[in-house]
Amino acid sequence: MSPSSPPGRDRLCRRRRRLLLAGLAALTPPARALEPIALASTEFPPYTGESLLSGGFLTRAIAMAFEYSGYAAQTSFYPWNRALQLTQTGKVDGITAIWRTAEREQWLAFSDPIVNNELGFYALAERGPLLLKLSDIKDRKLKVGVVRGYALPKALLDLKPQLEETLNDATGLRMLAAQRMDLMLIDRAVGHHILTEQVPGSRASLVWQNIVVEAMPLHMALRRDSPRQVQQLTAFNAGLAAITADGSLTRLKKEYGLA
Repeated sequence: MSPSSPPGRDRLCRRRRRLLLAGLAALTPPARALEPIALASTEFPPYTGESLLSGGFLTRAIAMAFEYSGYAAQTSFYPWNRALQLTQTGKVDGITAIWRTAEREQWLAFSDPIVNNELGFYALAERGPLLLKLSDIKDRKLKVGVVRGYALPKALLDLKPQLEETLNDATGLRMLAAQRMDLMLIDRAVGHHILTEQVPGSRASLVWQNIVVEAMPLHMALRRDSPRQVQQLTAFNAGLAAITADGSLTRLKKEYGLA
């Protein structure tokens, strides 16, 4: 055992340590406080969803891109039309998982594309291949289910089909299984996820039709009238480019079964 140091020497050592720690603290820059940004979203699994891990692939990707550039994205989930309304009235800064249209560009500023949706149709398996070509919708007078408020592909609208509006994708697939429509327009990955995780009882009775109407990019969008919109959107796009370049976005896609 070493002999004890004299009391005066101990006090001197403690004082020197305090001064050293104080000096180091003064030289260390403070942690950067992330600026909050409020976003609205809806149930669109596996891209977004309140019950999904970290809110789903797109919710996580958007949070990562914003965090890279100094923002903390806070996402809340609502029915789609409510999410649009909250954004349009300024209750939130922006909206996730949205398709770009000319009408929406009047009041929204869109980010760079994050991921593509493959839009097509599910139908009842017992009816066999219902679509051999898109024009069969018009020729056979097929009723198409669509989610209320979603942007629709021009190629579909040009056929002037009979539309059946639904509250969300899961409700639409349930209505299709109940034979309240002939087809349900839906993203392929969303349809697969819902039939696997939410309505497995309908999985065997509904089948994907091998026609992709359109590949529509998903974006994050901010209100054009927000005074911070240009700065926030520039920061987001820079963060998105960074997580794309370093492979983080690809790894995230694989984690959610999208790659």
